[in-house]
Amino acid sequence: MVEQDPYIVRHKDEVLIGYRCLISGLPALQFLLASVGAGVALVLELSGQRPKTILLGCREDAIPADEFRAAVKPATVVFNAHHFGFTYQKSVVDLPIAGADPLMYQQALKWVQGYWNDLEPDFADQIKRLLLPALHAERAHMGLVCEATGLSPRTINRRLAEQGTTLRTLVNESRYSIARQLLRHTHLPVAAVAQVMGYSEAGVFVRAFRQWSGSTPDTWRKTVLRQPDEPTVKASAI
Repeated sequence: MVEQDPYIVRHKDEVLIGYRCLISGLPALQFLLASVGAGVALVLELSGQRPKTILLGCREDAIPADEFRAAVKPATVVFNAHHFGFTYQKSVVDLPIAGADPLMYQQALKWVQGYWNDLEPDFADQIKRLLLPALHAERAHMGLVCEATGLSPRTINRRLAEQGTTLRTLVNESRYSIARQLLRHTHLPVAAVAQVMGYSEAGVFVRAFRQWSGSTPDTWRKTVLRQPDEPTVKASAI
C-alpha cells in the first residue's frame, strides 16, 4: 500500500520538495524511490540543477545504500528522515522556466484539481489529503484548510460534522498514520517522532499513541519489527 502527496516547503535559504508517504511492503518502497528519482529528473530538466540533499523515510538497510549514494552524487543522502524528498537552493526553484505558458499552467491546475475531486469525492478525504503533508510543514490548522479550499471555518466545520467527524479528529488520524510509518520504517527515536508530529513533549505523544493503538510507541514498534523482514530493494529499482 502506498499513499503519496507531493508538497513544497520554502525555508529561508532552501526549498524542500517532499513526498508525504505511507508505505507498506517492498513494491511501495520501490514506487517511492522511483517517485523521488522522477522528481529529481524533472527539476534537472527544467533548471539543469541537481538537489543538495535527498531525504529517505526508510532505514539504510532497506536499499543498497552505497549504490544509491553513487547514483545521486553529489547530493547528500539522509536515511531515517521523516518523509521522502529532496532540497534545492531557493534560487534554483525561483529560476524562470524557458517556454513557460501561463494559460497552460492555469489549465493544468484546473485539471489537477478535477482529478483530485474525482479521486476523492468525500470531503473528509480531501481535507486529510491537505493535512498529511501539512503536518511536515507544521501548518496543519484551520487557516491552511480555509486557504486551500476557499471555504470559511464555519462551512468546513459544518461539512465535516455532516460526515460525523471534526478537523481535530482528521488531524489526529493523520498523525497516527505518519507515526506508524516512522516507527516501522525508520530508526527515529520516539522523541523525534513526537517532534515530527508537532508535539512539544514526547509524553503527550506517547499518551495519544496509546489511545490510538492500545499500546505505547515502543511496544508497537517492537511488535511490528518482530514480523518477518521485508527483502531489500534491488539496485535496479532505484
